[in-house]
Amino acid sequence: MTQFIGQLKALSLRIGSLSSLNELSSAMEEASKAMCAVSNRIDTKKLNEMAKVMAKEDAKLDMKSEMV
Repeated sequence: MTQFIGQLKALSLRIGSLSSLNELSSAMEEASKAMCAVSNRIDTKKLNEMAKVMAKEDAKLDMKSEMV
């Protein structure tokens, strides 16, 4: 009888694990869709320009802090 109870508990844990895995898979699918949507809307040229401007401004701040 205790062996049967142990098997039921093990089965219950497996079912819980599969349920969690299924939810995780669904969440990852939704996240992937959202990332694709954002990726399609981003203008890479503007993003690169912004990164260059930020790098220049960061370099200016570094020089100013060294002078102080």
